[in-house]
Amino acid sequence: MRNFLNQVFKEWIVRTLSFLTAVACLAATVSVQGCSTAQLQGFNQQMANLNNGTASVANPGPPMPQFTAAQQQQLLSQINQPQTQLALRVAVRQAAPTMQKVLQFLACYPGLNPQKYLQQYVVPNDVVAIFYSPMSRMRYASKSQCVNITRIDGWRMHALNAFSFSVVYTSALSGEDATMQYAMVKGADGTWLFTYR
Repeated sequence: MRNFLNQVFKEWIVRTLSFLTAVACLAATVSVQGCSTAQLQGFNQQMANLNNGTASVANPGPPMPQFTAAQQQQLLSQINQPQTQLALRVAVRQAAPTMQKVLQFLACYPGLNPQKYLQQYVVPNDVVAIFYSPMSRMRYASKSQCVNITRIDGWRMHALNAFSFSVVYTSALSGEDATMQYAMVKGADGTWLFTYR
């Protein structure tokens, strides 16, 4: 984790210095004599490099452990388990990509407030905190490895565009578990998002 933070800090320093150098060069050039074509091209190139560097480093979220291939397979098998109701089967299949991203993130998030990283998966204007970190409810679980998603059950179809379910997260190290309840709603645009139950 320390290496990750050092790398992020170094990248930030390099970008900041490049930006400040480019701005200082432009300000000095304009105040003295105007800008030559070569100076403007140099400035544009520095700004393009800065912009490309910024675009390539999207908000990575917090430093976290990574889901293993076995954990990924276990999650997918839980999401894709057979459903008896046709409407629920269709809804879960459509919502599966969002469910996978969010549940995987939550299983690996070591902090207390994952909500700030998951707003894009929540119904807009849903003001109640929906997401809690399962690890925060496990006293002896290691924060350096993801917890397992051992069971998804309690599936319930509330409407053609709304369903809920429960997820059991278990620490392989400590054996502790935490059960969380979730609900999802399909918007007019066809996107499935989490909502307060």
